[in-house]
Amino acid sequence: MNNYGSANDKASSVWNNTDRGVRFYQDTNQGGKYIHINPHDGRGDLSSVLIYNADGSVFGTNTMNDRISSAC
Repeated sequence: MNNYGSANDKASSVWNNTDRGVRFYQDTNQGGKYIHINPHDGRGDLSSVLIYNADGSVFGTNTMNDRISSAC
């Protein structure tokens, strides 16, 4: 997926209805910190989720509420 346009920084929940894992990124063009959602899974509340740094290391538990800008 590319950037979300008018939905940028407005998501408070995410769902992955695909057969592959999806990463939702804080910055445009799949950059910055991200959360990973497994296939056929989701998060109804992004206020406290496990966040990863761009290099894949664990950043910690924090909010991604209204911060998602891109996905892949």
